[in-house]
Amino acid sequence: MALRIIIGDTALHVAARRRDKAMFKYLLDYGFDPKRRNKNRQTVKDVCKDQPELLDLLKDKFFSEQVGD
Repeated sequence: MALRIIIGDTALHVAARRRDKAMFKYLLDYGFDPKRRNKNRQTVKDVCKDQPELLDLLKDKFFSEQVGD
């Protein structure tokens, strides 16, 4: 799912920029793709590189999905 705003950010990018951990987790759980890039070619990981709590959520989500496969 991809919802983009004018600058090309997805809702997940916006949640990362706002440091909204609850919304970030909700969007990941809902299936938003953290690999999508905005118009600046940034992934969500790029946007939240200085936010360890959000990076941990990304790692947890992808690690748990890989283990379950």
